[in-house]
Amino acid sequence: MHVDEKFFELLESINAAPDQTSILERMRGVAADNGYNHFIISGLPPRGVGVEPFVLAAHWPDSWYSRYFERDYTQFDPVARNCFRTILPFYWSEAQYDRSDDLMAQRVMDEAGDCGLKAGFCVPIHTQDGMQGCVSFGGDTRDLDPNSRNAIHLVATYAFARLRSLRRPARLTMPKLTGREVEVLKWMSHGKSSEDIANVLGLSHRTVEFHYNNASRKLGTMNRTHAVAEALRYNLIPL
Repeated sequence: MHVDEKFFELLESINAAPDQTSILERMRGVAADNGYNHFIISGLPPRGVGVEPFVLAAHWPDSWYSRYFERDYTQFDPVARNCFRTILPFYWSEAQYDRSDDLMAQRVMDEAGDCGLKAGFCVPIHTQDGMQGCVSFGGDTRDLDPNSRNAIHLVATYAFARLRSLRRPARLTMPKLTGREVEVLKWMSHGKSSEDIANVLGLSHRTVEFHYNNASRKLGTMNRTHAVAEALRYNLIPL
């Protein structure tokens, strides 16, 4: 998967999708293009709370879907637990747990494999309003090149955001950002941290965060990756 004009058309189609079915269709294509057969898009509940009401969309094997919820595997799932520890996408095999001692975690992974989910790739989601979630792809073992990993990260962020926004009123007008907000997002698009941007613009770290938070709120985005992508989509910053 490459970041080109067609890729941004995909993001636009997800962002404008009228319903869950439309997003499922597009995400099936994304999964297949990257060698995966299945995926799930879900919020992650606090410990002790069932996960099923948090699921936004799923294309999971029926046998695994029902077993996972009936046995409340979320609290034991090492992939789900790892989403609370990192903001970066990861292969399921990178979710650390003690294979000799954490028998329930091993059971979850073994049974997932028995249901056709032998390996996978997961994108953690951390929203500005404090919600934790993930977009997780499963199937056979795959090696993704860095460009594909980054592209999947962005697509997953858009899909999660759109599914949540379908439950909220739509934004009707193009957001109006201040010059400083645009500058901050422009430097973020170049991979600069808030501290880097503060040094470049001669501002305090706190002021940079203030402008970013305002821009993100106006754009209706969940995190920096999402904010930069929306700014690019609206042509507020150069590609």
